[in-house]
Amino acid sequence: MDYDAELEVVKSYADMRYELNKLCMMEHDFVVEFVGLLTNPWSFILEWAPLMSLEKIRKSYEEQFKTHKPEYYYLCPVSLYLILLQVCDGLHYLHAPPIGIIHSDLKLSNILAYRFPKMDHNCCSSVQGRGYCSECLPEPGHSYKVLVKLGDMGVSVNPAAHNHDALGVKRFAPEASNTKLTEKVDIFCLALGLYELMTLRGLPPRGYSEIDYKNQLKRNWRPSFHLKDPAYPIPLYTTLDQCWQQEPNARPSAKTIRNYLQKTTGLLVKNRFQLPAKNMYHLLDTFQISSDSNVTHACIVPPSPL
Repeated sequence: MDYDAELEVVKSYADMRYELNKLCMMEHDFVVEFVGLLTNPWSFILEWAPLMSLEKIRKSYEEQFKTHKPEYYYLCPVSLYLILLQVCDGLHYLHAPPIGIIHSDLKLSNILAYRFPKMDHNCCSSVQGRGYCSECLPEPGHSYKVLVKLGDMGVSVNPAAHNHDALGVKRFAPEASNTKLTEKVDIFCLALGLYELMTLRGLPPRGYSEIDYKNQLKRNWRPSFHLKDPAYPIPLYTTLDQCWQQEPNARPSAKTIRNYLQKTTGLLVKNRFQLPAKNMYHLLDTFQISSDSNVTHACIVPPSPL
């Protein structure tokens, strides 16, 4: 075995020991549980996710959207709220001491699903104006019908490290070419995942190579919404807008996002607004007119930070 091959073996072993050490420390409701270790072949045994990943769920909705009435097959607001709350709770746990790592490969295929409401037009049509979803809200004495957990920390890194060559986020976060990153790369990737769930469209967009997509994100370009996309409560758009800011310091922490969403959950029951998404990052300056009245005056309301 030559020197380079030996070095690769040592590096692989060190990476495995690092991940194993972190997995043994982790105990959180929204992080996949470590069960055990196999030595031949070397592999981790992790908690089984019966519904696979959010990416699989997104694709199932996307297929239904292509063949049925579009308004019946979008994720309802409650589902999105619960997903965000749980993912942010898990991220805060990973980012904070004593774990203190960057997930670094946060995407829908690495967010595993344990409970999720069945695909049903009575559930998903809540996007069209009821404001709440009986399928997703818990029954008295029962837990929520949505449960997701963060998985695949195989490329997670210590924020203090200077070599991030293995980062899965290298394709996405604008600052990923820098030598030292922060947990804000996970927040940026969270925004991209939220966009995919809100629109059911995967990324990169159709017609973009991965290299073109990465370069466009570095130039402050962001994927757009279409007129056919559903209208969601304003806090979801606010979260999206804040999380994919170009400058890492402008993005909120996972804890800040979680607290913000917890304060706005009342909108799920009381809201009646329909916001047409029109190629904007923030939709506080749009509204829907139900009559044929002409618009005589308009103004832009600047977005408020989380």
